[in-house]
Amino acid sequence: MAGDRPLGSVKVANEVIAHIASLTASQVQGVAGMYQARARDGHRVLPASSSYKGVRVDMGNEALNLELFLVVDHSAHVPTVAAEVQRQVADAVDKMMRDAVRDVIEHGVTDEELQKAKSTFRAGFVHARETTLGKAEELHHYEMFHASLTEINSDLDRVLAVTAEDVRRVAAKYLDPANAVVIVVKPATGGGAQ
Repeated sequence: MAGDRPLGSVKVANEVIAHIASLTASQVQGVAGMYQARARDGHRVLPASSSYKGVRVDMGNEALNLELFLVVDHSAHVPTVAAEVQRQVADAVDKMMRDAVRDVIEHGVTDEELQKAKSTFRAGFVHARETTLGKAEELHHYEMFHASLTEINSDLDRVLAVTAEDVRRVAAKYLDPANAVVIVVKPATGGGAQ
């Protein structure tokens, strides 16, 4: 139904999340450093200035998954260090996201940010309709989730008409931090740090 569609989102760049996670993890007692996320071994510790490369960020539509590639001090208890890294990184990323939402609620977005978001949306809107399959999926989406299939012809104009004040007003109404849910999923026992 039309009332069930998402009202909006706040997006934070993966690299920003990686920086926050690596800076937080490096301050945990027992963490000696980080190594490149796609490296096959942990023998090459990254310099502090590029420790964010030791974080793999996967942000889906509904979830944020982080993998941190840590070098743990030889005298540290790995499960204890891993648990503390998970706790502190989850808290730091949660705080960063809440701060970003609060900033939008209090100050809105700049015209430049809004134009960039509109350009990104427009590109995705067009790209989704480039193939026959994409067109079929879009038609299915509008048939199932919109009041009328004809909205497929007006949605882009509706989104491009959004103003910075609209963003601030809607954020203040719907992005209430008290309604946020944060779930930290930990690997099963024995499936964690190696």
